[in-house]
Order: sequence, then structure tokens, then C-alpha cells
Amino acid sequence: MNVLGKQNTPQPILEVDDEQKPLISGSPSSESAHAVELPPLSRWRLFPGLASFWHDRLIEVCLVLSLALYYVIGTANLGTGGSLFHIPYFLYALPFLALFAFFSWYRLAFSLALLPLSLPFYEMHKPVWNVGSHSFAFSLVEIALTVCLLVALGQILARRQSWPYWLTWADLRDRIGPFLWPIAVFVSVALISLVPALDRSAALLTFREEILNPLLYLLLALCCLRTRQDLLRLLSALLTAALIVALIGLIQYFFFVKQLQLSWSGNSARVKAMYGSANSIGLFFDYVVPFAFALFLFQVGRALRFQGSRWVALLLLAFLILLAGVLFLSQSLGVAVALPVALLFIMALSVRNRKVRFIGAGVLLVLLLSGSLVLHKQILDLLTNWHKGAQGQSTVATRVYLWLTAWHMIQDFPWFGVGLNNWLCHYTPNTTCLASYHVPSYLVQTIPGTSTSTGLIYQPDLAHPHDIFLQIWVWVLAVPCWPLSAKASLTVPS
Repeated sequence: MNVLGKQNTPQPILEVDDEQKPLISGSPSSESAHAVELPPLSRWRLFPGLASFWHDRLIEVCLVLSLALYYVIGTANLGTGGSLFHIPYFLYALPFLALFAFFSWYRLAFSLALLPLSLPFYEMHKPVWNVGSHSFAFSLVEIALTVCLLVALGQILARRQSWPYWLTWADLRDRIGPFLWPIAVFVSVALISLVPALDRSAALLTFREEILNPLLYLLLALCCLRTRQDLLRLLSALLTAALIVALIGLIQYFFFVKQLQLSWSGNSARVKAMYGSANSIGLFFDYVVPFAFALFLFQVGRALRFQGSRWVALLLLAFLILLAGVLFLSQSLGVAVALPVALLFIMALSVRNRKVRFIGAGVLLVLLLSGSLVLHKQILDLLTNWHKGAQGQSTVATRVYLWLTAWHMIQDFPWFGVGLNNWLCHYTPNTTCLASYHVPSYLVQTIPGTSTSTGLIYQPDLAHPHDIFLQIWVWVLAVPCWPLSAKASLTVPS
């Protein structure tokens, strides 16, 4: 793997500390042809007399506030829609977006590292422009990413070869590592899957939001995030985003429990924060909690060796307890099974003694088997009665028939799938994809070998098979995944 070259000597007005050093330091005598130099810190300062640490914190606050104000003003979902003097409110928000772009010009790495703060609000779109009766609205994360891309392009045009974040092709390949070809193959088959898609607009939207935009962000992050401080800022933004979701979930549970019960049409009070489904909380926390847990173990190890503060470990422990509480209130069975497995895997990796690791794995396996034998009736009752629908089918049974539906689609579309986000076009007739009324339906209506309803007919708008592996296979490419289909059927539902 390539290393970063020697660091430029800091100017006297700049305070370069350990946090601003390269993530991977090279040898001072290294003259590698592909060495990557740390981009020089910007000399621009909003307040020249302010210490470097507090100056950077001020820029971070300005970036967050400017983007937050832009999002709040003129967003109908937040009750700030409408117009004033015949001018839509969202136009009054544009100066705050300009401020965000202004600060991003001088601290592009800051903007990119703080971008995860906008992830929880991806479903709440912000209107950007109106043409007649048609409104162009985008998620906050897409708007922020677009500004960062435009800023980067503007800097490239202004500075050309002196742009401090340039990477050679060899450097970029070193940073991507073994993921280059898998990314290239996945993007290729995703593009091909657009051809058979019945709902081309939905497929293109999904390609932009779930494939193109993440790749663009990855490219910018690989180019611009070079220091330990950048990495710390990125991780802090991700953890803060999860904290925002958790706090909104707690507010819902303690202050709006009756509204939650009405939204679930029963006595259930599953918190869902700003999402339309409680499972979305688990989906987001599935990515955040393992990072937080690994960081917690790292800080505990440092504290035990008297190399770090115990307060950091205690704060992370409190953070994990808070997220666990919100996950419990979301009542997501898939997360309750998947997260412990992920955390056990992280704990196993943190044990460096291989003998201890294997002994611990054996003891855990014995405990799991013993517990399964002793509590098999309770476990079976939980699986068959968890979140029962009006037709008496549990959510676990419903997932099994969804997986069977997905398998039937894979068999009939073995080469390129049904197209990105085109599951509903083949699932059952529905108003989301009008083309579904003109093609065969794959919904499994009755339990195989019986006349008992699976209950899926009462849920015509289930937008995916509730299994990430089957979802990708149905969408883009099924043939290479056939040998693994048996394993996919064992995946725990969300």
C-alpha cells in the first residue's frame, strides 16, 4: 500500500498538531514516484487572532448552521413551506446555501467529513426549484454533496495542477485497494439492469441516489480526507447523526406515544423517529453501532494501559446504551439478532491470542446450543407470534414468503434482474408502479401445498424482499448468485 510523503513545513501562523498529520506517514527519505503529499492547510482565516483549534471549531459550527438553516427554511415537511410576497420560502433559504458553499471553498475537507450529519434526513426532501406545477426536490445529503462537488470542480478549474488534493491513478488504486474491480462490476451490471426496467424513472433515481452519489462521495473522501483530524471529524459526524435519530426516537416515545399507537393501528408504540418505518432505525444503527463499539473497545484498552482518558470510554458506553434503548423501542427482530453477532465478531477480532479466541468461540457455541435446546419453545413462540398482522401471519413468516417470491423472480430473470427498484412492478398490481397491471404477478398468495393465505395479498406495497442479498440479485444480476441462494434464504429479516 502506498504511503503519504513527507509533510510540508508548517507556516508560522498555522498550528499543526498530531491530529493534522497524515494518516500514514512515510519515511523522510522516501522518494517514491507515487508518494502522496499532504495538502497544505489553507491560510485563510475568518478570525486571524483565534487559535487554530477554536478557529476550526467555529468553521464547523458555521458549516452545520448554514446547511441546517437552508434545510429548515422552505421545507414543507417541517411546516415552513408556502411563500412570502409571492416568492417561495425555499428561495429565501438560498443565501444560507451560499454561505455553506463559501465555507466549503476554504474548508472542503470539513464539509465532506461533516456530510454524514445529513444522512438521517434522506427521506425528507427539500424543494430546490419550481417549474410551473412541477417541483424539483432533493434530499439534504444530495444537496450537500452537490455543493461539495461543485466546489471541488471550481477549485480544480481555478488551481488546475496546483489543486492540493490531486491523486494519481496509482495513488487512487492504492487507496481503493481490492474493491476496485467489485465496484466496477457492480456499477456495470447496475447500468445494464436499466435496460429491462419497466419503470425507468424509478430505476434511474435509484441508480443516482444509491450508486452514483455514494461513489462520488467516496471519490471525494479518498482525495480530500488526508489527516487524522479529518477521520475523527468523519466518525464524530456519523455518531452524532445516530445520536440525533436516537433523541428524536426517545422524544416520540415519551411525549407522542398516542400518535405512535395510532400510526401502527394498535397498541404497539414502535418508535420510528423521522422515518416511515421503525426498521429504518435499525438499518441505520446497523452501520453505526459496530463502529462505536470498536471505538469503545479501543478506548477501554488505552485507558487500561493509562494511555487515554476514561471519560471518552464512559461517554461511548453511555452512547451505546442510549442507542440500545432506542433499538429496543423500535422492536426490530432482525437488529436484535444481527447486531449481537456483529459485536461478538468485533470482540473476537480484538482478542489477539488465537488460542483464547478459539476457546471463547467454542464456549459461546456451547452456550448458544444449550440455550436453544432449553428455550426452544419460547424461541419458536417468539418467531411465530412476533408482530402478527391482521391475518394472523407473523413478520417472520411473511419474510419467508417474500423470499420465495424473490426466488421466483430470479428464476425468470436470470441474466440482468428486473431492474433497479423495479420489484413492485413484478410483485403484485399496485399504484406505485402502474406497469404492474400489465405483467404477471409473482406474489405468493397461498402457503405452498395448502389453501391458507400467506397474507402478502394484503400488503401490495412492500417495496423490497426484506433481504439485502435477494434485493440486489432481483434488481441487477441473478446468475452468478444462484449457488449462494440457499444461504440467502437463511438471512435474518430486518
